Amino acid sequence: MNEITKLPLDFKILAASTMCDVEAIKHEDKSLYGILFHPEVHHTPKGPEVFDNFNTACLEHFNGP
Repeated sequence: MNEITKLPLDFKILAASTMCDVEAIKHEDKSLYGILFHPEVHHTPKGPEVFDNFNTACLEHFNGP
């Protein structure tokens, strides 16, 4: 099983489950996030919502040309 056993420096846990103590993390000061689950599979509750929120955040914070 893949899991985070030690948080990276300056990260905090955003989500956990009965299967894994760390399901989502965020850097304390920067806009860095990580997830350790599969939002794309059909049995993940709110999986499409995860992708929609990620897409919205990217569009709102895009600093392109």
